[in-house]
Amino acid sequence: MSRGMNRIKPGTCKASAAAAAAAAAVSVFLPNDCLSLPSGFKGKSKPNLLKQETSSLACSLRILFKMYSDRQLQDSWPDIQTRLLLVCSEALAYFISLTSESHREAWNSLLMLLLTRTLRLPDAKFKPHASCYYPHLCEMMQFDLIPELRAVLRRFFLRIGSVFHIAAPEGARIPIS
Repeated sequence: MSRGMNRIKPGTCKASAAAAAAAAAVSVFLPNDCLSLPSGFKGKSKPNLLKQETSSLACSLRILFKMYSDRQLQDSWPDIQTRLLLVCSEALAYFISLTSESHREAWNSLLMLLLTRTLRLPDAKFKPHASCYYPHLCEMMQFDLIPELRAVLRRFFLRIGSVFHIAAPEGARIPIS
């Protein structure tokens, strides 16, 4: 195992994902009048947990992508891939469901992380991710995204065309009859 991976406890990734899910549930799904906040929270409104939501999910993604590229964990790659596909597709579906523009904006760095790390994967690993995320990414096109995110989405779609052989290679001349 790599040096950094030795320090990661087995349940860290699941715990980070659970923390993200809990923060998301409080941020979006629970109305203010249904909250019974633990001690330490002041006021009558629910706390803003966007930072915790995105930070814990980003932590999970970094761990999973690191494990997915660690050759010493190669025997576990199928399980890691399954978990990564689940976490990422749930994250994308959640982002699409957000109705608040400010909440969506808080997710920009997380989406950049998810997409850029997926783009770094070799073709054989990229394919199942692209297949799984494609419908979500198409839905994301309807939002007013920051230019950096649009640029990464463009690279993602171009890579899909190349990997799945559904686009002519760049610079190729297409005969017109």
